[in-house]
Order: sequence, then C-alpha cells, then structure tokens
Amino acid sequence: MKFDEFKQAAFDCALSSGCEAAELFMIDSESTSVSVLEQKVESHTYSHSSGVSLRVKLDGRDGYYYTESLSDPRDAVNKAMDNARFAEKADHPMNSECAGAYNMPDCDDTAERVSTGDMIDIALDTEKYALGADECIKRIQHNEVAKEQSTTLIANTLGLNAAYTSSVLISCFSPVAEKDGEKQNGYTFASGSAVRSPKNTALRGVQLAMSRFGAVSIPGGDYPIIIQSKAMIRLLETFAPQFFADNVQKGLSPLQGKEGQVIASRCINLTDDPFLCALPRPFDDEGSLSRLTPIIRGGRLDYLLHNLKTAKKAGCSTTANARRPSLSSPIGVGCTNLVLEEGSASLEQMMLEMGDGLLINSLSGLHAGAEPVTGDFSLLASGFEVKDGKISRPVEGITVAGTFARLLENIEKVGNDTYYSEPMGSVYASPSVYLKKGIKVSGE
Repeated sequence: MKFDEFKQAAFDCALSSGCEAAELFMIDSESTSVSVLEQKVESHTYSHSSGVSLRVKLDGRDGYYYTESLSDPRDAVNKAMDNARFAEKADHPMNSECAGAYNMPDCDDTAERVSTGDMIDIALDTEKYALGADECIKRIQHNEVAKEQSTTLIANTLGLNAAYTSSVLISCFSPVAEKDGEKQNGYTFASGSAVRSPKNTALRGVQLAMSRFGAVSIPGGDYPIIIQSKAMIRLLETFAPQFFADNVQKGLSPLQGKEGQVIASRCINLTDDPFLCALPRPFDDEGSLSRLTPIIRGGRLDYLLHNLKTAKKAGCSTTANARRPSLSSPIGVGCTNLVLEEGSASLEQMMLEMGDGLLINSLSGLHAGAEPVTGDFSLLASGFEVKDGKISRPVEGITVAGTFARLLENIEKVGNDTYYSEPMGSVYASPSVYLKKGIKVSGE
C-alpha cells in the first residue's frame, strides 16, 4: 500500500473509531557508502529504510504507534488507541495552522549529482594524496565516502500535508603517521561540495596527524585559553539541550527563569538556523514552518527553543523546533542547526593577543565528563602551548574543567574561522573563542 492510501485509510479509521485527530509522520531514506584501503574497494553498501509513526488523540491522551509496514492501517490505529488508553493526559496540540506551501531552502545538492563511481574515485584519490604527502604517512586507518537521501512526510486530519527531500554527502578520512616509533592519527571529514576536493581532505588529515608528534603534558593551572572551532562545536553539541524549552520547564536546565537576562559575554550571538545550506529543512517534525531563532543576542538570552506543546505552556509561539529522536519516540524539542556567529578576529590575531596560553583543538570524554543539566564539565583535552603569540609545542594528557555558563560569560573574543560539524541530524557551527579565565587546567 502506498503512503497516500495508508494515510487515508488510517485517518478514516481513527476518526470513525472515536479519535479526535490523527497524524502520520514518515521518513523514507536510502544510503550508499564505499570504503577504500590500499587502493582497493574494501566495501560497498546500500541500504533502504522506511517507517511511519502514527499519533492519535483519544480522550485527551496521545497514543503513538510505529510501523515499518504500510499493509494494515486499521491494526496501526487500534494499537495507537490502545497505547493512548494507558497514557497520561496530554496537552500537546497537533498543527492546525498549516502553511499553503513549504518551499525548500537553498541547499547543497552535491549528493544528488555524485554517482557511486564518483564516490569510489574520491576515496581512491584521497588515499593517494595522503600517502604521497609525507613519508611519515604509512597507512590509512579509515577512508569512507557516504551519501544519504531522505524524504520526510507529515500529514494530519486537521489539514496538514507536507513533504521535503534532503540529501547529504560526506567523506571521513583518518591517516596514520609514524615517526621514531610514535604513531598519530588525523581524523578529518568533508561534507557537501567539499567532498569533491579529495586533496584538501587528505592534506588536512595529514597535517593534523603530523602536528601531534612530540606532544607533552604541562603543569596544571589557570591559563588563558583559545578553544579552537572544532572543539567548541563539541561543547555546543553537548550543552545545546540547556536551550530546549521542555528541559527548562522540567527543571533540567540552569536557564529556568533567565529569559531576557544576560547569560553570556556581550560578543556572543547564538542562533538556531534551519536555513543553513549544509542541512536545511522547511518545517519541523510537527509541520511548523521553519524560522530563524536568535537564542542569544549580545549575551542576552532572547529565546528558548519550543515545539507546540512547550509554546502553549509558556504562552508563546513555537519556534519550529519539534524533533522526534526516532520514529518510535514521542515528539520532543531539538535544535535544527545551532550556530555560534562569527566575530572579526582571526585565530592568529587571538593568539597574538593571548601571548602565552593554550590552544585547545580536541576534547574527549564528553559522554562521561560533561553534565548537560548543570553545565559542569571535566574533559580530556589536547592542543598546543602558545608562547609569544606563536604555537610552541603540541600538548596532550591534560584535563580542562569548568561550567558552560562560566565559559560563555568569560569569552573575550569570537573568531572568524567558523567550522561546521558533520551533517548528522543537525549541524553545529562555531568559530574559535578566546578566554582569559574561567577554565581550570590539570596536567602533569
């Protein structure tokens, strides 16, 4: 049975069975990946997945049911109704303010124009450029090019009927460098149109691996610190849930009651941007029309991120940030693409201003060492010691600790070197940031 047939049959069944409303949310996706090692195709995989989430409203309760089959709409409705009968009362509206049309924002459509043969050639070239870049590059640990195309559909009995298709292309690459018995790897990636420049991807990985030779630990203390863009992205991703209205309303965020207050340095502007070319979307997982949301402006918390339920509770409008963690999960809140906006300083200018300090370019242990509810973190870090405004030597085996709130408050400057995360559900974007204080370093 096709989606439109299943939809109509399910809606007719739900309404005739006493449901006040019903909604279907479907994702249909296909992905292709190739892996190359030693100039040979190690693997080539293709997969297709499709699933539908049905939500019904019955006696003021929401009932969800997930299925991968479109063969039996009546059974799906009956199971969703059964689940509703055991659910708590729900004050979660369905979207009845349906836009006449949803226009797909401008996007990077490179994935749609790249064939499997192109992907193999890109992976072969990436490995070739890396192995020829330096005699210290002895082997490649990982070399994969993958693309995915997915179609999202949402419809309900209140008139909503919308769909869009998106695609992503990504190259993941990790060369291994060896010198004097020491081994270092340099994981990097490219996405979208940048995937078609395999030489750039290879040389970034090589440079990163080579820069880590001879890394040492340093004494602990209070250092001026620059958190480089790709490390700052990890912190944004970890602490983004603090800005989700459902967490704030449940007391699971330190931002409760702080809307309209200054919570960060005046140079901080944080935006939720569903129109980012890397991974745009015209509507959220409730069908609400996408909008740009200025979360922090000049250090002041202007907006939290809302879905229809949290917005109704707060007495405001949705910010179109309804997200479903999976098709089998209830609707929650999530960011689309979280962007810390650029300043004007280059990384070199910030290092010169800092003089002596640390440049942190890698953070690990975020799952165990960071607490999104409180904002506390204590993380393994690596990077470089900076002397007289210049990189002096690589550093590893240190721990950086603090709170996300103090970090935001103590940022002195925001750089102009924005880095984008891998497009996996959401994109996180950030430049490097400079702090004179606010983070404690533990070392040797």
